[in-house]
Amino acid sequence: MSALAEFLHMGGYAAFVWGSYGICAAVLIANLLAVRARGRRVRAMLARRARFEAAGYAVGDEPAAGGGVDAVNHPGTGAVSEVGRR
Repeated sequence: MSALAEFLHMGGYAAFVWGSYGICAAVLIANLLAVRARGRRVRAMLARRARFEAAGYAVGDEPAAGGGVDAVNHPGTGAVSEVGRR
């Protein structure tokens, strides 16, 4: 058996060793993809927030469908407040 074949065979433990490397590589790739996806979501959220602020809405206020003042129900308090343009 050649030296390379012996190395790849890992003394009979090749399935465990190479399987471990494969799982590790899969987890690292999944982590990289998750970070990229999260970055895209954060950038989209920040762009949306910037558009709302540029339109004159307070941060956290969603514009009403008609563009005017909208009533917001606060669960548990029974209070209703109006949100809209500043």
